[in-house]
Amino acid sequence: MIQYSTLQAEINEGYRLLQIQSERDIANTMETVDNGFKMVGLAFRESFQNAFDIFLDAYEDVDGNVELLNMSSIQQNLSRPYDLYIINSAGVIIQTTYPPDLGLDFSPFSFFYGQLTLIRMGTELVLDRVSTEQITGNIRLYAYMPTPDHEYVLELGLKSDEFANYIEKMNYVTVSVTLQETNPYIEKITVYDNHGKEFGNTSFIPDDEFKATINTILEENTTLEISYDNSTLVVRYIPVVLRDPAVPTDGSIVVRILYDTRVIEDKLFGEALRNTINMGLSIVMTALIVTIASQRIFKPVYQIMDGVNRIATGDLDHIISTDTKTELKILEKRINEMVNSMKDLAKKAYLYLDLMQHDIRNKLQAILLGASLIESGTDDLNLQESSQLICDAVDACEHIISAVSVSEDFGYTKATVLSLDEILYKSLESLSSRYSDVTINESYQVTHAPIVTDQFVEDCINEFIEIALKRSLMVKGQIWIELFESRGGYKIRISDNGSGVPDIEKESFLDSQERARGLGLYLSRRIIEKYGGSVEITDRIEGDYKQGMCFNIWFPKIE
Repeated sequence: MIQYSTLQAEINEGYRLLQIQSERDIANTMETVDNGFKMVGLAFRESFQNAFDIFLDAYEDVDGNVELLNMSSIQQNLSRPYDLYIINSAGVIIQTTYPPDLGLDFSPFSFFYGQLTLIRMGTELVLDRVSTEQITGNIRLYAYMPTPDHEYVLELGLKSDEFANYIEKMNYVTVSVTLQETNPYIEKITVYDNHGKEFGNTSFIPDDEFKATINTILEENTTLEISYDNSTLVVRYIPVVLRDPAVPTDGSIVVRILYDTRVIEDKLFGEALRNTINMGLSIVMTALIVTIASQRIFKPVYQIMDGVNRIATGDLDHIISTDTKTELKILEKRINEMVNSMKDLAKKAYLYLDLMQHDIRNKLQAILLGASLIESGTDDLNLQESSQLICDAVDACEHIISAVSVSEDFGYTKATVLSLDEILYKSLESLSSRYSDVTINESYQVTHAPIVTDQFVEDCINEFIEIALKRSLMVKGQIWIELFESRGGYKIRISDNGSGVPDIEKESFLDSQERARGLGLYLSRRIIEKYGGSVEITDRIEGDYKQGMCFNIWFPKIE
């Protein structure tokens, strides 16, 4: 019975990791869609530039007096059906050929208004991502250009079937339906923009409370889970932060995932529980028969128990066989059938893992090589930017494969002696060039810190440092790395000046259920704890989580 309970727990853990990976795939797919929206706009840069040249000439002809501009006449001289806008320094549209937007005030939208101000004070054309109007459903592409006197921002909007065909095939609603079909435990996926409006559903009008909830999820970049009493339904709101300093609008979204835990319970635990009950009843009945009938049954019972114990320790190749011709043969047969089913599942898992590690990784390398060749072999700015987006996406896929690959050998590696100071030097050497905009402060009070661990601890430290570096990118980034003796061991403190983690979220930050943190963080904690270490999350500045967070990683000294 104990062995079957352990097996049930392992199966449950595996399916929890499946949930994490599914949510991570959803977020990565949404980011890919957004990158596609931005790439579509690059193809129209030259056309927008030519249109802005005509718009600016007309502005200079009236010496910047926008009231004298004939917007309709300018529109007729453009090569495409552009809509024209003039936005003043207060963020208000004061002139336009698209009447529904006249008088629209952008100042309440702090991020977009800030971007407009930067554009107005600059000198360059700035392209936006392709977007869908929530009310009309029209698909448009916008671009912005400052006037030479920095008084106004000129805006052009284009509605074109050329990119509408792409958006119809690749948008948040379409990919949500596809992603929903890949996981049998997901009932529905819904996507909201950063104002709480639902993509693909113009009849949904968010109230103030819902808007505030969406804003909090994105600002704190935290997952919100809601469960209901006497219900098997669970709702999780997943933030996908898509703010890009190079793009004026904030494309961040929140993905709502509706799970039915009854499906998980039935399919994950049902079969194992039935087998456990059947085996328990069979053993009880066998014991009664042994007591009442004859000594002859003891031997096959011991043979079955010995076989079950061997299987429970991981020997799935062991076949249970007895010398009896009694009803115990039925129990023997059922146990062997169950083990064969487990072996088939294990083979499928290793097949998929091998496919990721070799075939898919080889294809990704080919894509990366092709993109690099395109980038280095052309002076076309559009092609270079597109190639860089492809390279970034390939790097993200490689990171996912590496994190999953670690789990294959977890528990089977040999312990060895490594020095924490050398591990830190290697990690910083590999990461510092990739995050050159972040200042790294180091403080080592120990020159040699040997510990008993395995080869994966280097990946663990690397994971924690990279998380700190990434969280510091949105601000004037700094991280602090400290190594010192503590509580009869060694402690590494990795802190940043990012957005921080609220106290209510700290406990679950390293939990395997928190997809937003990544599978690598959860595995890193398990590897460190395997050798007697621990991981704790605190505030960089005690009592003020908004000043950044701190990973406290402790390892015992060698006895």
